[in-house]
Amino acid sequence: MSAQIEKTLAAARRRNLRYRILAVADSAREAGVDETLLIRVLNDLEFETTPKEVRSEAAFLDGKDYLTISKANGIQFYKITSTGTELVQGDIPCPKSINHPGEYF
Repeated sequence: MSAQIEKTLAAARRRNLRYRILAVADSAREAGVDETLLIRVLNDLEFETTPKEVRSEAAFLDGKDYLTISKANGIQFYKITSTGTELVQGDIPCPKSINHPGEYF
C-alpha cells in the first residue's frame, strides 16, 4: 500500500474515532464515561482501539471544547460538552476533522 493511501486511511480513522468517542460520551451525558468502558464499547462496535489512541483523540476533542477530560483515582473520565452534544445531534455543522456519519449518507 502506498504511503499516501496509508496516510489518508489513518486520517479517516482518526476522524471516525473522534465522532465515536463523542457519540459514546453523548449516551452517558451527565455521568460521563470512564476510559475502560469507552474502549470496551468502541471495541464492541468493532472499532478496535487502544488507550493511547483514545487519549490522543479525546485530547483533540477537549481542545475544541467538544469534550472534557477529568481524572479521579487514576482513571480518566470523558464528558461531552453542550457543543459536543449539538455536533452529535446534527444541530451545528461538523468540522472536517470529525466524520459525522449522518452527513455522508
